[in-house]
Amino acid sequence: MKKTEKNITRGLDDFDKDVNLYRLISGGQSSGLQILRKILDKIHNDNYSSPGTKLPSILICGKEGTRLHALALLNSLCIEDIRECDAKYFDAGMNSKEIFEDSLYGSAHLVTNIEQLRPQQEATVWRFLRLGWCSYHNFPSKGKINIHCNGMIILTTNDISKVASPILSAVDYKVEIEPYNQQQLELIVHMRLKFCGISYEGDSEILTAIVERSCGDLSIIIELLKICVLMVQGEGKEKLTMKLVQRAAKLLS
Repeated sequence: MKKTEKNITRGLDDFDKDVNLYRLISGGQSSGLQILRKILDKIHNDNYSSPGTKLPSILICGKEGTRLHALALLNSLCIEDIRECDAKYFDAGMNSKEIFEDSLYGSAHLVTNIEQLRPQQEATVWRFLRLGWCSYHNFPSKGKINIHCNGMIILTTNDISKVASPILSAVDYKVEIEPYNQQQLELIVHMRLKFCGISYEGDSEILTAIVERSCGDLSIIIELLKICVLMVQGEGKEKLTMKLVQRAAKLLS
């Protein structure tokens, strides 16, 4: 009896793990993406493998797409040890010591929405950025323990005006991601559907409909796409149709 091979389907969440700086759609004139590529080139050209060296720290700002750009950079560097924390959970559910502890030269520390940090947390981040280490209280010994950050630090924000000035002065590079236009958003939809192995009817009507039904908001576009992909894959369809998009939009609303 012959064994039948099952088709391996990929979800939208897998896209973030696979995307790199050369397969990424950026906003506006893509100047932010170009700067990140230059940083990548510099890292490849410099010697960051020897002890005492340190990867640059980066603050990525923009209305949307900042986390995706950060992940694309880290994927381009083939960094697998990525420690991520939203700033609202930094030392408020997720201990910062755990984020930076046992940090290696091939580690990355991603703190998103950095504008939400409280002053005490800002001081912790500043120390890791400026000094490369921070001291923590060791309760068993009733003393102090120094935690060193040897890896890369990437921060993101959607409002750089709310980021503390010491943080701004401590990071090596500040990169702005410009807003996406209609055409860029439609291309993002096309790329993600293609990544999941899903075709769509018509030329670009489906892409336009998804963007317009999401009011041009990238986060809503991704949520709508997730439902569309779920319907196509879950119902065994061959392609995404306008009726499926309409059904998905109703479920999301």
